[in-house]
Amino acid sequence: MPSEEVTSHDANTALNDAKEDIKMSTLVHMKDEYVSGIAKHADSTRTPEEARLEKRFVRKIDFIILPLLTSMYFLASLDRGDVGNAAVLGMADELHLTSHQLSTCISIFYVGYVTFQMPGYFFLRVMPAPVQLGIALMFWGTFNTLICIARSYGTVVGLRVGVGVGEAILQAGPLYLSYWYKREQLATRGAIFFGMSAVAGAFNGIIAYGIGKNLDGARGWAPWRWLFLIEGVISVAWGVVILLLLPPLPDQVRWGFTEDEKALARRRAIEGYNDLDAEIKPKQILSIFKDRRLYLYIIIYACINISLACIGSFLPVMLHSFGFSPLRTQALTIPIFVVGALSAVITSVISDRMNQKAYVVMACFVSMGVGWLLLLVSIIISQTWLNINTPGFTMKAAALGTMGMIGQIFSIVGTQVYSDPPYYYRGNGFALGFMVVGGLAVVVLFFDLQNENAKKRRDTHTDTARELRPCGIEDIGCRHPDFYYLT
Repeated sequence: MPSEEVTSHDANTALNDAKEDIKMSTLVHMKDEYVSGIAKHADSTRTPEEARLEKRFVRKIDFIILPLLTSMYFLASLDRGDVGNAAVLGMADELHLTSHQLSTCISIFYVGYVTFQMPGYFFLRVMPAPVQLGIALMFWGTFNTLICIARSYGTVVGLRVGVGVGEAILQAGPLYLSYWYKREQLATRGAIFFGMSAVAGAFNGIIAYGIGKNLDGARGWAPWRWLFLIEGVISVAWGVVILLLLPPLPDQVRWGFTEDEKALARRRAIEGYNDLDAEIKPKQILSIFKDRRLYLYIIIYACINISLACIGSFLPVMLHSFGFSPLRTQALTIPIFVVGALSAVITSVISDRMNQKAYVVMACFVSMGVGWLLLLVSIIISQTWLNINTPGFTMKAAALGTMGMIGQIFSIVGTQVYSDPPYYYRGNGFALGFMVVGGLAVVVLFFDLQNENAKKRRDTHTDTARELRPCGIEDIGCRHPDFYYLT
């Protein structure tokens, strides 16, 4: 075997449709001639024709998969934030809700959300993605619609739990994207996906404004009831569209793509450190808790979530407490979310171009500490950071699920501390303190990942590295001596 490069036939890559040899010189131990167990995940060279095909393919999935997936998150964010807008439109008065009960109506959503978030990730290997996500959309849309006929505080609380269950299943979206996009492309697409939260915030204000102005008293209903009915029915109907049109994972695609595109999709999925025949391995779920870096990711995500949950749910209530009319309050929420959406896309594109995550997230934390303007951006990139640095389906699903669950628990805490209107001093101070903690965690994680990469380079010729090198990514994940973290 040559010491400079190794040629791997497509049988090793599980890409029988790609009839070419793949150079993998960077993943071969030069002295002991061990081929790396993750060699098949190396980026293979492209012919000019293949490069053109890939460019067209990326544009195609950008116009098919990305709009369908982001539309779901848009609707989820609309439905999730309805209580804050509904409170301004008369829900709190009609149902006689205290400030504490209103906080509970908002935060109880996270009970269902936390409970079903991790199972949602694993469902991707159990059922086709369009079935999972389409049914989830119809599920939470139905519960959100039913709030329009609620007559008591308890009914709203129970239905909000159901909304949370459905939306938890949608959180598998970033894991689904990692099968279609390469590591250096994920932050930008993740920004578009999660950026829909900010866009939805702006649209929620527009929709609530329109309903409050035109449907107040229509058919004897208060405007807040129309808000839940209209947005809930839209979600249910769109769930059918997702069920019919969203492509499954690359190895399950049957229509909508040419044979060359199907082969390329599988090839790109493998180059993204995914095994298409991966199975759920229960032992690996427990193994992720031995990785200290997971806890740093969780701290970062939780600190962001506290403020994101507060501003997303309580912004209309806080603005209304300053004395603005209900209609003007809804209008004032629009520019804030528009700026957030633009910041999300621009900053994530920079992150992908630089191929750096720590610097961008740290800058976002500084900005959040000043004014929360880039709050949405940091949560996008921090989740993408964990996604691309955790290879192997089981470990990635478990890590993302754990981070999401704990992060959402902190969302519950955040919504509960905002219970001292009109100025919310305690809530604002609480959120600011967590911004400081989150920023420090980014710094620690950055240097930890840098040190681990340096250690792998130093130890590349050791006996331990030689023993681990033939192992696959599904077996040992990020412990593989040839897998390097992106910082």
